[in-house]
Amino acid sequence: MPVVAALQFEDIPAVQALLIAGLTERWGHYDASRNPDISSFRVAYGDGALVAKERGRVVGTATLRPLRPGTAEVVRMSVAAPLRRHGIGSLLLSQLLEQARERGMKEVVLETTTTWTSAVAFYSKQGFRKTHVAGSDTYFALTLSEA
Repeated sequence: MPVVAALQFEDIPAVQALLIAGLTERWGHYDASRNPDISSFRVAYGDGALVAKERGRVVGTATLRPLRPGTAEVVRMSVAAPLRRHGIGSLLLSQLLEQARERGMKEVVLETTTTWTSAVAFYSKQGFRKTHVAGSDTYFALTLSEA
């Protein structure tokens, strides 16, 4: 099982490559202009990013960012394609939820593209409830007292 830890400066290129690979897989291409936060990952997400490493290689990432008082958002969660469905996403998410509790958050929210059925199923399985669909995105929330 991979080890999950806070993002380190030396992990940033591997995290960026992982995110770009995931977006390319999902969309068929990568448009940097629609994802400016990836090129400035450390600045965009500060101390909320986690990485999962297996044998020293980044195999997953997820970030918790404060959204408003009492609420944090999960963003930029990705697991290397060949390692999906091996518990890495669940491990990352459980650590993000613990991080949210430690920061006094009451709710964690996220959104994903509706056609990414595997992501929608994953978040539902993790206890997130669908709050609404807007455009091509599905929005979820989890009250931490329920988790």
